[in-house]
Amino acid sequence: MLARFLRRFGGTVRAAPAAPPTDVGGYGYFDEAYFQRGEERGTAYRDYLRGARSSLLNAEIAEACAALKPHRALEIGCATGVIVAHLNRMGVEAHGIDVSQWAIDHREHPHVILSGAEGLPFPDGWFDLVYS
Repeated sequence: MLARFLRRFGGTVRAAPAAPPTDVGGYGYFDEAYFQRGEERGTAYRDYLRGARSSLLNAEIAEACAALKPHRALEIGCATGVIVAHLNRMGVEAHGIDVSQWAIDHREHPHVILSGAEGLPFPDGWFDLVYS
């Protein structure tokens, strides 16, 4: 699905700004219950760790991104970084950021770090592909 979208629109994807966190302290909402037991948070996730690793869609997204031949890629909101891990195995230097400490604690690749998009810990222009 993403591959068709990228072919149709030339690989340029812009996302709408994310909604602010719902808890006063920051991003604590995105905890284990959010990812593993979504019914407790009203999300579609059920056993995210197992599902994300076995998802064909995540592999297809990585293939579509790799087809653009980036030197460095950044995924914003990568959760545990399954797509980041796929891309690195494909030879793309991929990095990911997420605001969930739980997701970072269960990351799939060391290039996945705790950060929000409002203060990226990378130099300007360092990535030739940024996606979310």
